[in-house]
Amino acid sequence: MCQEGDVFRYHLANSAAFISILGLFRLRNLLFYQRPESLYSLNLKQLQENLGDAPREKALEIAAHVLHMLATEVPSAKQQSFAAHNLADLSLVSFSDLPVSLANAFEEPVKASLGGGFLKPSISALHQYWSQIHTGYGFKEQCGEFLLGTFEVPEGILHKKSLEDLEKWVKANGGG
Repeated sequence: MCQEGDVFRYHLANSAAFISILGLFRLRNLLFYQRPESLYSLNLKQLQENLGDAPREKALEIAAHVLHMLATEVPSAKQQSFAAHNLADLSLVSFSDLPVSLANAFEEPVKASLGGGFLKPSISALHQYWSQIHTGYGFKEQCGEFLLGTFEVPEGILHKKSLEDLEKWVKANGGG
């Protein structure tokens, strides 16, 4: 059973990192190519225990480093074929007592916008689904995101101008 605020989620566009240390669990499998949305969950309380009952501040510091790594890591597999050296366009972080996947935002395939690509409609679909889930279930969690480009950010998500700002927000336990 998770305590309130113990589940720390990462929703990253274009991230294909795989971590299996310190209680970080991969909830969505990626193959050798990158997918539009990946979900990672980190139980901060369990991380504290794994670190020998470390203070929450230490777990938050590690969580910020993991966020940075997941947002900037580029998978090495198939680089000769795909040369996919793209970083995350969106990093959405939630402090919650319940891990909730936003993968259903893509239950219906996202269609490219007329004369455009898939990025903008994918981010819009993710934001729309986030809003539906949070309104429908009444979730009151702390959410912050770093997002490249200009998008309307749903009410309830704190927009940060840089990945560094989002990392600082994480270190501050979702404050500031």
